[in-house]
Amino acid sequence: MPSYPSRRLLLAVLTPASAGVPACNNAHDPDYGAIGGWTLEEELVLTGTPEQGFGRVLAVAADADDNIYVLDLFAQQVFVFDSGGAYSHSIGRPGEGPGELSDPLGIGVGPRNRIWVSEQGTARVSIFESDGTFLAAIPRPWRGGTGVWDRPVDTDGNYTDWAVRFPGQEAGGTIAEVHERPVVLRWDGEAGEAVVADSFPPLESMNEMATIGGAERPIVYFAGDVLSALDGRGGIWFVHSREYRVYRRSLEGDTLLVVTLDAEPAPVGKADVQAVRDHFARRPFARFAEDYLNALPAEKPVVLALFGDGDGNLFVLPETKRAKGGTVVDAFGPDGTYWGRAELPQPVEGTLLSFIPAYATSRYLLLSGIDDSGVPYVVRLGIRRTGL
Repeated sequence: MPSYPSRRLLLAVLTPASAGVPACNNAHDPDYGAIGGWTLEEELVLTGTPEQGFGRVLAVAADADDNIYVLDLFAQQVFVFDSGGAYSHSIGRPGEGPGELSDPLGIGVGPRNRIWVSEQGTARVSIFESDGTFLAAIPRPWRGGTGVWDRPVDTDGNYTDWAVRFPGQEAGGTIAEVHERPVVLRWDGEAGEAVVADSFPPLESMNEMATIGGAERPIVYFAGDVLSALDGRGGIWFVHSREYRVYRRSLEGDTLLVVTLDAEPAPVGKADVQAVRDHFARRPFARFAEDYLNALPAEKPVVLALFGDGDGNLFVLPETKRAKGGTVVDAFGPDGTYWGRAELPQPVEGTLLSFIPAYATSRYLLLSGIDDSGVPYVVRLGIRRTGL
């Protein structure tokens, strides 16, 4: 059994309009176990195939039969495990041909347990049967600057894709302004055709900027620049990481709900500074390490990750003065009702300047982390509702 150290993350700022939107101010930042209603129980831990361990886990998912899918960036494959955790087979192989994967970004499980894999290297989405049989590839509207939803395929077989655009940079100015613009890709299995729908209204955000190497650059510490998840009901959950305020927005652009929780940010400590220093010391831009360190904020974000279960329920991994990152999960119902805070059986840590791959169903959570030896793993945590 691996041991799991703590998680450290940070995110850029989102600034949605929320006037007139119902808000659920649910509770103050609770102590461990102070608010009940549900608990998590470790069911199984995956550490790789019989031949090799995981390289870098980018995404995890499960199908209607509780088979588990793990996207490994280093292997350029999707590894499939049955409901009991036994390795079954792989999907895809490295390459750019039909049925091959090139710089995969994320996975989704669609109707009939079909697997959709978004690829950056070939700007496409490849579709497979669950046994690994290749079906088709849909061209993506863009190659780089993309993000990945944790639940991108709906019950009608529509795949929601999205990209991050920097309008200021494209116009020759600052790159601080960011637009995330979702589009829908749909594969008509009968006709064998792909359809790309019109873009939805963009989500607007603003990167924090700092002078790095004499130039203004967007700053992202301990996490990606946007945290968002599809809610399974045609909407998007997304968050401003500096405060515990999660928004649900329709794909048409309307903000439907604001979920809040009072939370006091945790300070950036000496261990965090050293982790950033060590990270940049191993990178080609190590000469800019001091610039990045000088731009470190005084406080961490209060939200590390968020993900939905497809039924409209929301799960949040917080980091506050009372809750060390990667040790607890908060849960909310579709109307914003607070279920409570559950402690993880073992803390979960991800890579620095990255994220925690996660997936939720109504019965369990899948989380990926890294053990003390730097080895990735995937854990399934059963949901036990005690007071709902």
